[in-house]
Amino acid sequence: MSYRLEKPLRCGGTVVAAISRTRVINASRARGVFVAADKRPVIVAVLCDGVFSAQDLSGADVSLRRVEELCPGTLDQMQKIEPSSH
Repeated sequence: MSYRLEKPLRCGGTVVAAISRTRVINASRARGVFVAADKRPVIVAVLCDGVFSAQDLSGADVSLRRVEELCPGTLDQMQKIEPSSH
């Protein structure tokens, strides 16, 4: 299982990004090999005017420490998103 920060998006002073979990399942049997993959968002991270917050999909708060354990560099990557030129 691995976690990945999806491309953060900025709107004004707010940056939003999903953290997704990917699982790969494989098994071998006498008749062949089975491989499957599953990718789904598990956390929504928000950086609003410099204040970080994150929630899982049930709405429970997730600490920055936990987010960084799962996906190192999340806050740094979100802070680097430039304002759009639109």
